[in-house]
Amino acid sequence: MRVLAFDLGNVVFNFDYHLALEKIKTKLGSSPQRVIDALFYENFAQDFEKGLVSGYDFYQKFKKEFNCSLDYEEFKDIWCKIFFPNQEVISFIKILRLIYPIYLISNINELHFNYLYQSFGEIFSLFDGSVFSFQVKSVKPEERIYEELVKLTGVSKDRIIYIDDRQDLVDEAQLLGFSAIRFTTFSKLIDQLQEKGVFVPTFYEGEVLLKLKDKLSVTKNAVIVGLGNPLRGDDGIGSILAGDLKGKLLLRVLDVGLSLENYLTKLMEYKFILIVDSAHFSSSSRFELFSLHQLGSLSLDFTHALPLDFLMKCLKKDSLTDILILGIKPYNLKVGEELSIEVRKVREGLGNFFIRNFSLKKHASKLK
Repeated sequence: MRVLAFDLGNVVFNFDYHLALEKIKTKLGSSPQRVIDALFYENFAQDFEKGLVSGYDFYQKFKKEFNCSLDYEEFKDIWCKIFFPNQEVISFIKILRLIYPIYLISNINELHFNYLYQSFGEIFSLFDGSVFSFQVKSVKPEERIYEELVKLTGVSKDRIIYIDDRQDLVDEAQLLGFSAIRFTTFSKLIDQLQEKGVFVPTFYEGEVLLKLKDKLSVTKNAVIVGLGNPLRGDDGIGSILAGDLKGKLLLRVLDVGLSLENYLTKLMEYKFILIVDSAHFSSSSRFELFSLHQLGSLSLDFTHALPLDFLMKCLKKDSLTDILILGIKPYNLKVGEELSIEVRKVREGLGNFFIRNFSLKKHASKLK
């Protein structure tokens, strides 16, 4: 499974030092532009970002260099209040994290980190882990901070897609063996991720995955049933996905092929049944979630006969709480052909989703 690593500044959070300098310009002996030049072109804050000096020591250095008359508490307050969340990217990460591990890697000092974590802790909770320069005593583009990322993620460099707004840092990461993207706009980021083979769900598809995760997380004794004919192109996606997941999840997974009726006795053992099958539906989404009760009222066409009488018989069982159908839109149903490119991407995305959220390995690691 690939890993995505986001830079923090001007990717997850936008920031602008001019906001702080505008507030304190009357208390500076230097021009605001002189401060900007020192910060961005003279590595004035590098030791601070490396965690080699304390916040108070940096304040003293700043005060002396720019003849600043602020006291320390005033300085901290103004120095830190320059950030604002990039809501578009954050909303995207909330969806993407359902499918891929997501990490942060950032050049950041302790004052900025403490302020951001205290003010926006819920955003930091979206990430699987983080590498911050002041903690590892190394800044990008130094190799050490990237090596810390590799160590933290547990995957090889070529499995990490690194996203940063600075081209020089992107270039250095690529030289070190990472796959890297320069962030400019959100829409371009989507295109760049797709070009690298990342399955990027739409916001609507993300809502479907969130609903499915919530349902499976609170339901005990659930089973995933893969239905389909692997010899008929995309018609086999349910069966193929079940084969991918079998033995890897906390949930029971059954590959029933085209013989769902033969599993009546077995299915009666479960409280919740999720059927994965190929289906035509009217929305532009690549997959949809339907309840059994919706089937008669929706514009929904399965690629083979779905035994509704059999399913309704299952649903009448007192202990069975619900049956949901995860329909995957087909693009090629020709006999003897493999899955289409479009459905192969959905296979990877949904496979990652189930493994990331319901894997046996993840459960085992929590028990240690």
